Amino acid sequence: MAFSHHLGGSGILEIANETVPVRFAIDGDVLHLHVRGRTHILRYRDRLSEFDLSEVLASHDAARAPMPGVVVAINVSRGDAVSRGATLMLVESMKLEFVVRAPRGGVVDRVHFEVGQSFEQGAALVTFSDEGR
Repeated sequence: MAFSHHLGGSGILEIANETVPVRFAIDGDVLHLHVRGRTHILRYRDRLSEFDLSEVLASHDAARAPMPGVVVAINVSRGDAVSRGATLMLVESMKLEFVVRAPRGGVVDRVHFEVGQSFEQGAALVTFSDEGR
């Protein structure tokens, strides 16, 4: 099954090599899908919005990049004391922006990249020390 959507709430649904035009509307976690004269109401869970990125980025001493990207903004400097969940930087990856949050509390020891610089998957973006914890 595949679904491609167009502007204005219309799209194409492909099931078992059959293509069907559809109309749809989304209201929170409910999808109203109008297919062949019938309306179907589906509830879905957006697992990506439930995903805690800080767990992926966490290591003993650093917030790490889960995928390659570019630094868009930096919110901390060396010596800043941060709490778990504090915003460290904004990065762009695959044309999406996301916030890098502190995986634990501590003091910023080093910010490894500047705005505009690229990084690879797994790169340490910000490292921490335990001073001031």
